[in-house]
Amino acid sequence: MAHGPKRDIFAEWFTALEEIGGSVAVQLGRCTATMTEPEWYFLTHQQFDGLGGLAHVLRTVKHVNIDLPTTTEKRPSWPKLVLALLRSIFRVRTRAARFRRPIDESWKPPPGEHPMRPSASAWTLFTRKETAELRLAARRRGVSLNVWLFWALKEMLRPELAPGGNMEWVFPISMRGAIPYEKDTDNQAFSIELGFRPDATPEAIESSIRREMRRGMQWLGPWLIGAMRFLTPAALKRTIQQSSRVYKTGSYTNLGARAPAEEERSGAEPTGEEEWWMAFGVVLKTQPVGMVCLTWRGCMSVTLRIHPALSQDRQLAEEWLATWRRIACAAG
Repeated sequence: MAHGPKRDIFAEWFTALEEIGGSVAVQLGRCTATMTEPEWYFLTHQQFDGLGGLAHVLRTVKHVNIDLPTTTEKRPSWPKLVLALLRSIFRVRTRAARFRRPIDESWKPPPGEHPMRPSASAWTLFTRKETAELRLAARRRGVSLNVWLFWALKEMLRPELAPGGNMEWVFPISMRGAIPYEKDTDNQAFSIELGFRPDATPEAIESSIRREMRRGMQWLGPWLIGAMRFLTPAALKRTIQQSSRVYKTGSYTNLGARAPAEEERSGAEPTGEEEWWMAFGVVLKTQPVGMVCLTWRGCMSVTLRIHPALSQDRQLAEEWLATWRRIACAAG
């Protein structure tokens, strides 16, 4: 019996988001201290997630091999997965605090602009020494660097939000290997949802992340991907676009500390010229801010992107990111 081509649920997912004005391109950049402008690379989220896209460019363009981490977690039991699903369905969803500046609900991407590339984007770079100092500041506070940077983002955005409501976030989790794949660079973008008060401390944020992980919420995505194959393409599209109407403050992603495979396997400290790779996050009208952190050979980059429905002012993105940097560096 002949079978049709295998459905790519990830491709359908990101295509559906793109159709309602989501910025879902995988934008990567590389720069050194001597470059006046980064080298830019654009891939599609239908094929890659951020880390898979980075590995693809490094291997095929720069001829640098990189190992991609795979999850070492064991799949939870069926009862735990069912409980996680019920928690997600009946999660108490407090109203997410809205930005003071209004969202332009009528905004649509310019005709012919594919993929859509928001103009309100910015990046900032940390030397190896500065990256190590930030890591030390987080350690002094008793939290991970990942949580420290996330907390600084939350603090930066607090004055930009109207009173009332929590801060609701999409928090991607590395789950590569949780489902079968043909190439290790295939899109395996999964996430958990986090909600906390605007005045949450770094410790409270870390506690929130750990609680969701203990509950196995990070396994819902891999599990549901299989279930979604039973939906028709039209039904899946409606489901995705309906779920995207739930308003969130934004997303925060950390792609981790990466290095060429030989260097990473040996554990050798990086030396030589400092080089940065950066990536930009997905933004939607209802998830209008995205931050991505990436450390390459000890040097960290941080990017910020704002959905055009909230702002098309690049200067605003630069100002917000400069404020984030001051908070992250001064609070230690």
